[in-house]
Amino acid sequence: MQHVEVPVPSAKKNEVLLKLQAATINPVDWKIQKGDMRPLLPRRLPFIPVTDVAGVVVDVGPGVKGLTAGDQVVAMLNSFVSEVHS
Repeated sequence: MQHVEVPVPSAKKNEVLLKLQAATINPVDWKIQKGDMRPLLPRRLPFIPVTDVAGVVVDVGPGVKGLTAGDQVVAMLNSFVSEVHS
């Protein structure tokens, strides 16, 4: 593991960019990491398993309704479609 700095992405259509303040690893995340869910969830590595998050909305993409930059949120992401970037 190594520390790297990456550019801050911008939210694309129907996306919300969060600055995470907390994240949890739950049993589903462990199963994904172990490979138990591979038949249902083919992913390319690196994959960061996180489904439960809390943070502040930084940017909203076109098509997002009900959220604006600065909103504080708690969310349960859908492991099967979400993509988390570090």
